[in-house]
Amino acid sequence: MSPPCGSTSDRLERGALFLKAGQYRQALKEYESILSTEPENAGAHLGVARSHYLFVVNVNEKLNEYKFVEISDKPQYPVIDIDGSMDDAPKGTLVCISTGDMKRLQSEKQIAVEKFRQVLLIHPGHPDALAELGDIIVSSDPAQGFSLLQQALKANPENPLANWIIGEDYLNKGILSEAFRHIFIAVRGEPDNHKYWFSFGRFFTKSGLNSQAIDAYLHVIAIKPDHRDALFNLGTEFLNRNDTEMARQYWSKFLSIEPGSADAMYIHRIFPDLR
Repeated sequence: MSPPCGSTSDRLERGALFLKAGQYRQALKEYESILSTEPENAGAHLGVARSHYLFVVNVNEKLNEYKFVEISDKPQYPVIDIDGSMDDAPKGTLVCISTGDMKRLQSEKQIAVEKFRQVLLIHPGHPDALAELGDIIVSSDPAQGFSLLQQALKANPENPLANWIIGEDYLNKGILSEAFRHIFIAVRGEPDNHKYWFSFGRFFTKSGLNSQAIDAYLHVIAIKPDHRDALFNLGTEFLNRNDTEMARQYWSKFLSIEPGSADAMYIHRIFPDLR
């Protein structure tokens, strides 16, 4: 077996670059190579946990762009592969995902939970581990999830992820002043995160601040040009200011991504000729 390439800090940096590029398996190899000789390295443990966590987050984000069902013996719809062909089928369509892939996704999630707990044993109060562990479990156990997120903010009040999730919760509950405070911190901390900007846009929409909402949604599509909800909301915001030309422009882009949705039917009721 060839020796590891570079110092520990070099390999930690390479792992972080792989994570940023969405190359989760390569990142995992870097971090595991460190742990093979430094089993107590907290940074490598965190990297392993994040490799599994970000894989799950990325797959779930892509699955949310489809109407998907599990595969049957005779699949009627395109079959997607969570390691490869997830972008092949048009967004908003019915697709199949294998039972094996679904089980693997659950396994990856469980591994991430276990690995984050290992990080917290080595480094109690690590804000990123607390925030990302909270993110994983908040949907299944809200009380424990939000407790972890609050612990993350106690350790680092500027943690973007924890602020965003808590801000989203306040936004959904209509507590707008607290929603703004937390989402603003998230956007300030990670200005290239399209999810944070979309939440900012939702806040401005709920607050009736049309111009600010448009600006936030434009930030979203500057980062992720095919963000269907931002495109739809831009069309709505421009229509609200009676700018039908701009509304048609963004809704046309939306229709090119998701032509068969309920939102598409709504658009066609307003602009029957729009394609």
